[in-house]
Amino acid sequence: MPRNREFSEDDVLHAAMNCFWQYGYTIGVRTLERATGLSAPRLYNAFGSKEGLFERALTRYVDKIVRRRVARYLNEDDPLEGIREFGVSACESWATDRAWGCLLTNSFPQLPEHSEPVQDILREGQRVIDDALTDSVRRAQELGQISDTRTPEELAAMLSLMITGLICRARAGEVSDNRSKDAAVRSIMLVVEG
Repeated sequence: MPRNREFSEDDVLHAAMNCFWQYGYTIGVRTLERATGLSAPRLYNAFGSKEGLFERALTRYVDKIVRRRVARYLNEDDPLEGIREFGVSACESWATDRAWGCLLTNSFPQLPEHSEPVQDILREGQRVIDDALTDSVRRAQELGQISDTRTPEELAAMLSLMITGLICRARAGEVSDNRSKDAAVRSIMLVVEG
């Protein structure tokens, strides 16, 4: 009986995450095989199903991408600058060949089609972003950088929706130059500055 080749689960999850991020959940198994270097039977043996692989890849995305971006931008000493940079960074791929958008944003339209665990991971990733935006808005209001005529939760919800829209436009190739980037920054600042 031939011995199965060992593989790095971390490398496989990274490759799968990038495939799902770039192509979406409807990606074909053959593309996943090529990207991960594992055959479909080995992928299913290791992760149970395509949905199981997606669940693990999505968890990796929340942990490695979302939480790191939140920590990098939304824990700034200057919360208003952090909000601005967070919004811009969410769309920074518009200037690169890797204009994949956000795996959470890309996956939400299929939310009802996914298993409950995948739905929970998507919601958790969004909650991480929304909570960090709310905290940043609250700190900016306390510093007098942002008016307190709206609650931090209201402003964070508005920012989250605006950034999601910018990500969708960037993925569609409609936000691709500095003029678009400047308009995105102005839009974010209009929300927070009233």
